[in-house]
Amino acid sequence: MIEIIPSILTNDPVEAREMLTRCEGVVERVSIDIIDGKFAENEAPASLRLGNLLRSLNREQNPTEAENSSHSSASSRSQFSAKADKTIDPSVFADLDTNLKLDFQLMVVEPINWIERCVRAGADRIIGHIEHMEDQLEFVGKVQETGSYVGLGVDLATPINKLDPTILTSIDVVLVMSVPAGHGGQEFSDKVIKKIKRLSEIRDRDSTPFKIQVDGGVTVDTIYNVHKIGADEVSVGRRIFEGDLAKNIEKFQRAAHGLEYKK
Repeated sequence: MIEIIPSILTNDPVEAREMLTRCEGVVERVSIDIIDGKFAENEAPASLRLGNLLRSLNREQNPTEAENSSHSSASSRSQFSAKADKTIDPSVFADLDTNLKLDFQLMVVEPINWIERCVRAGADRIIGHIEHMEDQLEFVGKVQETGSYVGLGVDLATPINKLDPTILTSIDVVLVMSVPAGHGGQEFSDKVIKKIKRLSEIRDRDSTPFKIQVDGGVTVDTIYNVHKIGADEVSVGRRIFEGDLAKNIEKFQRAAHGLEYKK
């Protein structure tokens, strides 16, 4: 059975803890996206960078509107948070008592420098994106020394052959982005399909133990094919929190196995 993992992407510490609390007793694992304000902006497509620039200019030119927006509803706040260029720090969860298994997905420059913060925040698994990682072997080794599980992530534009093949037998998960990293609310890209198939072939050929996780834009309409070609886990952001979380998880599970959802 495929695992549906709620994903938290926000720059609001209060909202992050609220979202995590909602997951208690519903799922076993939650993914927390950590973005340093450098990685995602560097990796984002030009259209997204332009959008961020235009929003900033609009706030400068319309201060009254910006002030009003700061007092908007939680829904509006969530929409802004989903597009954050810099998110919460792992320390937000350092004193939180939870039975949930926490994934920290590090979309940062040099993920190795963030490992200890994730460990102090209760990380079960730490996934570092390779785009700004100097040494994949060193990162994997350091995470393993802490006792946490380790994974490597690749952005939508990053080819699978950028992963160090010598350490695939030593990691728990390979995460592939199906949208450009760091910007929520985007549509699923079919470009990821070849990557999933390639990883599945590598895993079958070399008997490597890693799981394949797909992150970004996955819906009940796309999850079946993603699961069918080899994905073991799917990370779903804001849409999974809209309404009843448990029912949404069930909808995704049934869709992943080609079953119609029954209310």
